[in-house]
Amino acid sequence: MDNLGFIQCDVDHSVFFKITLDPNSLIIILVHVNNCTLVSTSLGLIDWVKNSVKEFMEIIDIGEIHWLLDIEVKRDRETGKIILSQQSYINASLCQFGLKDIKPVSTPIDLAIHLTSNQSPKSTTENAHITKIPYQKAIGTLIYATLGT
Repeated sequence: MDNLGFIQCDVDHSVFFKITLDPNSLIIILVHVNNCTLVSTSLGLIDWVKNSVKEFMEIIDIGEIHWLLDIEVKRDRETGKIILSQQSYINASLCQFGLKDIKPVSTPIDLAIHLTSNQSPKSTTENAHITKIPYQKAIGTLIYATLGT
């Protein structure tokens, strides 16, 4: 990206940006593994980046963005709005963890219940049963959903 004059973002090292001489022109490249997403104030800048990168490597242009890392992206060009949704991700996650039929409640656990270390698994059989439950994966999935949008 240095060859094209992009600056790496200090906060997220997978984000590169370039501000051109025209103060209203900005282009941002978001890199995730082998995928790049381009956003810009100018279609001409997007074409310039695509053509410049093609000089160094083969790329596949799949057109306007609709999905990005399990986030649905919709554009309302009339109002100039971009709408982000993780509804599909959340629904798939609920199905994955067997929670698709849950009902919302104001407090997810009875406040009268007090958890203690005495309730921890005491035998290898109990411990083996607990390790089959993907708590860590479920929590990671929830965290991603809360941070994504």
